[in-house]
Amino acid sequence: MELKSNNFLISINRRENHSWQGTIQWLETGKKLHFRSEMEMLKLMSDAILTEEDETFRDWDDAPLIQLARSNQK
Repeated sequence: MELKSNNFLISINRRENHSWQGTIQWLETGKKLHFRSEMEMLKLMSDAILTEEDETFRDWDDAPLIQLARSNQK
């Protein structure tokens, strides 16, 4: 997997509810979006960098169900 160069300009406008809000601009394309949390910002960056073939994370629909053993101990 070869990553191409991706550059982002991130502006943090405020911090509410223990999270950042601001804007992110993908410099190679000029696209600019508002984000509401650090997680959303990271997701936007990940979507810009990774293609479908590169995706290695599991999805809830793909994950097998795990049965938890119940303990008889009191």
